Amino acid sequence: AYHLLLIFYLENNLGFTDRDFSLFVLLSSASGFACQVLLMKYLISLLGDCPLLIVCCFFGALEDILIGAAQGKLLPLFTACIGGLNTLDGPLLTSMASKVVDASQQGKVQGSLAALSALARGVGPPVINYVYRNMNFFGAGTMFIAAAGLQIAGAIVA
Repeated sequence: AYHLLLIFYLENNLGFTDRDFSLFVLLSSASGFACQVLLMKYLISLLGDCPLLIVCCFFGALEDILIGAAQGKLLPLFTACIGGLNTLDGPLLTSMASKVVDASQQGKVQGSLAALSALARGVGPPVINYVYRNMNFFGAGTMFIAAAGLQIAGAIVA
């Protein structure tokens, strides 16, 4: 749902065309691939799981802030390039959770993570939609600033 809101925001507020969206998706996919396939193992060995999760949350917050503050097409395209780090949060959480419980509890922990993820996917869009419709402190990009606040909260909890 976040990506759907992003598409409408970029199209309606920043004038993105089909070609712009294609470039955005290409850059975002390449960044995600590079981070998950090429860099993740190195970054975990360099920083460790929990510090890397915190870095990922802050990069996600930075991405949302930059999109929310964007006045043209260049900044969102830049965020697509750095957004790959934000894709590591799910695999990192799964890995971290599997390390803290014994084998007999793996199913419960992974099921709990799946349930929390489903809850976030269900609750998140209406909350962000409410922010979009009722709170315009930073203009049309306020919903992305609010999403950045949630990312920062996640970093603090981690």
